[in-house]
Amino acid sequence: ADVIRFTGVSEAEVVSVKGTAEAEAMAKKASSFKQYNEAAVLDILIRALPEIAQAVASPLAKTGSITMVSTGGDGTGASKLTGDITRIMAELPAVIESLSGIELKKLMETVPALKAAMSEKAPLESPAE
Repeated sequence: ADVIRFTGVSEAEVVSVKGTAEAEAMAKKASSFKQYNEAAVLDILIRALPEIAQAVASPLAKTGSITMVSTGGDGTGASKLTGDITRIMAELPAVIESLSGIELKKLMETVPALKAAMSEKAPLESPAE
């Protein structure tokens, strides 16, 4: 009976120590994020993008075969499928903005390194943007 009790006590202590360490790590992250405000939100969003992309792509990965029927229009076959996936991925920032209320472009402009990268990209964008 003592062995079972000591085992339970030591398992509880391990859980407690692990929980304390995780709480301290979260507190340090929260403190750090307070210093960076919007940059911290951007960090979280950017880290979430691959997970979102995986969620978008996972149903397609489970597909055994695809039969495509063309009625003309803009592309057929694999190019149409690739274009649809690309369009869905391109719409993700707008979806994130509508769900979170955070304008990603403005948020990115607050981070100096990202603002510089966006400035370098600007000549490649079309004049309509």
